[in-house]
Amino acid sequence: MRARRIVLAIAECALFACSPFLSGQQTEWDRFIAEGDSASSRKQYAEAEQAYRHALQYATIHLKKDARLSVSSIKLAEACETEGKKDEAEGLAHRAMEELSEALKRHKPKNASEELMQADVAVGLLTKAGDLFQANERFGDAETAYQQAITIREHYAAWKPATKPNNEDFFRFMAQALSNAQAQVADARDKLGVVYRREQKFQQAEEQFQKSEAIREEVFGPDQPPVAQSLSDLGMCYALQGHYEQAVPLYQRAAAILENSKLRESPEMAAALENYSLVLRKAGKEQEAGPITAKARELRSKLQNSPDTPK
Repeated sequence: MRARRIVLAIAECALFACSPFLSGQQTEWDRFIAEGDSASSRKQYAEAEQAYRHALQYATIHLKKDARLSVSSIKLAEACETEGKKDEAEGLAHRAMEELSEALKRHKPKNASEELMQADVAVGLLTKAGDLFQANERFGDAETAYQQAITIREHYAAWKPATKPNNEDFFRFMAQALSNAQAQVADARDKLGVVYRREQKFQQAEEQFQKSEAIREEVFGPDQPPVAQSLSDLGMCYALQGHYEQAVPLYQRAAAILENSKLRESPEMAAALENYSLVLRKAGKEQEAGPITAKARELRSKLQNSPDTPK
């Protein structure tokens, strides 16, 4: 039980909190980052930007080739993006990726906990950079960021315990399992698949979503909601190409999975029904689409009138 509590604490640790990868004692950098995070949570983005600039300045002088340098850059990039300073935001995101690469070269994990934390920090930063690039339609840059994130996730998920595992091997195995390492590979592939789909690189997008779906079936089982997400993503690829007959069974299965889950009366279920009815109509199956459309409308109305539904 003690080992499990330790692993859970690591797995649930916030993205940039107290990692050995972000080495060193508390500094002025920590104070600037905390100020920026607090201002950002209050939507005081100009104040957040100023604090992150101070953090980056401090890191540039005192924390060269340390992951805190790349953290400063990506946080400042996000603040600039929010304020409409897109060119500067993109430049900072590129800088963050370069700084991360240097930090990864310099720091080799000493144990399993460091390895997990380093993977989470690196992927979190790359994902933030990729999201920023994608929002600005810099798809090539987004592809690069997401591909690097996939590589890190796959490397971590691929580790196999030794024939005679020691304590570190056991800890790594527990961390790998409790952090859903394989499922995180699927999440990373989804990000790349969405970029390809937006670029109309449908073959590449389909490949990512197919791999994601296969992973989720293995991890969660074939009839669980995470699989429905992959099926919907893949169905959209076919629908956008006008291949409605291929999209129909995917949306049908996605809706069936959600119908038999805790999400049967959720916004996800309403969206699945709407997509399913739409592709049925596009496929010329009006009679089949009618009841699905009615069910989707009924659920939407119920959700809108529910006090538990976010407005």
